[in-house]
Amino acid sequence: MCGVRLETMSAVGGGRHLRMRVKLRSESFEAIFFSHTAKELGLREGCLVDLAFSPQINEFRGHVSVQLVVCAARRHDGGELCRGILENRQDMLWAAADFCPERNDFIRVWRMIQQRGFAVADKAETVIAQCPEGMDPERFCICLAVFLETGLLSSPDGRIYGAGEAQIEGKADLENTHILRLLRSC
Repeated sequence: MCGVRLETMSAVGGGRHLRMRVKLRSESFEAIFFSHTAKELGLREGCLVDLAFSPQINEFRGHVSVQLVVCAARRHDGGELCRGILENRQDMLWAAADFCPERNDFIRVWRMIQQRGFAVADKAETVIAQCPEGMDPERFCICLAVFLETGLLSSPDGRIYGAGEAQIEGKADLENTHILRLLRSC
């Protein structure tokens, strides 16, 4: 699972193992990572992580649940997916479905652009660096791609790199963009 939110974590087994609760969309999962600690992995609650795991049925004191037995964990790096979003790579958009923005995300990004401006960027890393604190970079990049599609941002060559704020007549119909329709169909 990529880009799951680390809700809680605690040391178990005398501090030798890491118990975690992770959330993907609206679903939460219990996970255990044997012989690893949060400190050595560089993880903290609230961050996004990528996990490799095997599902297992856990029976403890009469309670039966699914537990993810983690074999690898790392902090999530959204750089590759962000590049795909910003470069309008249709083959990568399915992977961005979990980061489909809500109305409040668009409002937050648009207010940021109006207050601080959108610094012209020539590469994905420069765009990602402008992401508002606490927002997933993938969600931010989708917002920018939608703004470009609706004309709220414009660039000489139609790409996000080199784009700046634009003026349009009337309101932008964010919901009727190709990008959002595609993400919501995944």
